[in-house]
Amino acid sequence: PILRTGPSSISVASVEGLRIVYVGAFDKDGSYNDFRNFGGWFRGLFGEKGRSVRNMMSTLAHAPHRERKKMLSKVYSKSYLAHSSDMALISRVLVNERLLPMLRRAIEARQELVDVFELNLAVGQDFITAFLLGLEDSSDLIGDEKERITIEREFLTVCEKVLRKEDEKRKITDEKEAKRDSMSPENSGEPVVFQQMYEKLAPLGSMSGPEKNLLPTIASELLDHIGAGRDTIAITLTYAMYELSRRPALQGCLHEELRTLKQHACHPGNSLPSPSSINALPLLHAISPETLRLYPPSPNPQSRVVPAGGVELHSFLVPPGTIISSAPYVLHMNPAIFRSPKEYNPLRWLPKSSSGCSTSSELAAKRARFWPFSSGERKCIGSHFAEQIVKLVLVAMYSNSKTAVEDDTGIEPIDSNLGFPKGRKLVLRFENVEKEKVGFAVVDKPKT
Repeated sequence: PILRTGPSSISVASVEGLRIVYVGAFDKDGSYNDFRNFGGWFRGLFGEKGRSVRNMMSTLAHAPHRERKKMLSKVYSKSYLAHSSDMALISRVLVNERLLPMLRRAIEARQELVDVFELNLAVGQDFITAFLLGLEDSSDLIGDEKERITIEREFLTVCEKVLRKEDEKRKITDEKEAKRDSMSPENSGEPVVFQQMYEKLAPLGSMSGPEKNLLPTIASELLDHIGAGRDTIAITLTYAMYELSRRPALQGCLHEELRTLKQHACHPGNSLPSPSSINALPLLHAISPETLRLYPPSPNPQSRVVPAGGVELHSFLVPPGTIISSAPYVLHMNPAIFRSPKEYNPLRWLPKSSSGCSTSSELAAKRARFWPFSSGERKCIGSHFAEQIVKLVLVAMYSNSKTAVEDDTGIEPIDSNLGFPKGRKLVLRFENVEKEKVGFAVVDKPKT
């Protein structure tokens, strides 16, 4: 499970390695400095002199990272997201008022071909900016197709706008400020993450140290969340839709499962299914981890530094200062744990009931090596957010439509920090789903 990759670097692919290195909270190496945000644009806005601003991703030591994560962990928790009125409002507006009408117009106009990679980038950005900044100041790339090509510029513009507004809010009277401080993040339409971070950091504003420049700190953190949330949602949705579109029988089984939802018809005027009812769908719940297993959004190694004194790992003494890393793709391709690892098979995540499913011990072994979001204190703070949005969007799309691949040129993931499709596109044909019940086989081969 250990491979030497350089004079002072090793790779480890084992449960023991994950426990010691990542649950053990080894510090990051200097390569993560590249994830600090802002340069000339930021200095021009706030008058900073040559300082790049750290965020959770670019914080090397585990102690300050832990403190920053504690500020935001509540609003990114699974329970908070499932019961948040803000998330309910965001989901209703983005799904019922933007996404589904856009798809319905395309089908009715007999323009059934949709580049879903481009669309999913828009979906991801609209959801994450609405959660961070509030619906009023979020992007609307789903509704404005012309703006989708300016995604990189768009989130900088949105971030700048909200920061300027928040700067003005800081000048209000003490009475109004006191009223604002009593607000709860659950209030509909609130900029949930922005407000949470602002209120946690505001008491530190007069202190010396990295938090004294309040707005730059918030801006850098939000920008990192926007990029990570958008890309994770877009990659996972795109490859889930790709595999479903290649497998008509699997897609048919999903259609059947979605009909069991009380609010299965996601369209204007109907309530959306609750997160708990969506999570109770076994096939959909299996599609999510299998997509993340085969197509991890960030497949490359995640490097850490062995601390002073070294560490013993698999009977080897690893000296201090060694760069040690694990990679999701390597962990997910272990044939001893994931039979036929290159095959897309959601059934491997279901309890043993029929051919292809797993026993409880097999499931436990798979879950121990399932690592698309890292583990320990550095586990991705937005993992529950991304999974909730991916499932909701799949429910909305496949309750109303069926899809088939029209053009998958360049669909293979690039070898990079982000597993985007090499061709940066996936064109699918959308059709209205047939409402009559049809029996489907559980196992089928992909269409070529």
